[in-house]
Amino acid sequence: MTQSSILHIEGRAISDGHAPYVIAEMSANHNGSLDDALRIIDEAKKAGADAVKIQTYTADTITLDSDLPDFQIKDGMWAGRTLHQLYEWAHTPWDWHKSMFEHARKIGAVDRATAVKIAAAGQAPTAQERREIR
Repeated sequence: MTQSSILHIEGRAISDGHAPYVIAEMSANHNGSLDDALRIIDEAKKAGADAVKIQTYTADTITLDSDLPDFQIKDGMWAGRTLHQLYEWAHTPWDWHKSMFEHARKIGAVDRATAVKIAAAGQAPTAQERREIR
């Protein structure tokens, strides 16, 4: 294996000859609680994850606020509600990121998590916002 075929993430070598880099995914598992989100990071670390991917969106960025049939949930625990209502409940608030990243660094879980903010107007996080959450 040549040196050029080795990828480094936060100083850790990633390649065929190294252990896999494990990324845990946190979606709505926090159930609207920052404390639960922090516990998920703890558990991901305990389970051996190298990083945590955080899904960040608002309901308005991924669906329409509509009662039309195509936007109604027909089965399961969300039956009778709309997709917008589901995603509004399930989203990870942008203002939690700084606390989550600080916690992850404190326990040695990850230096940074991947977060994507897609605004309804198509705006990405500003450079200042990206610096603030690191």
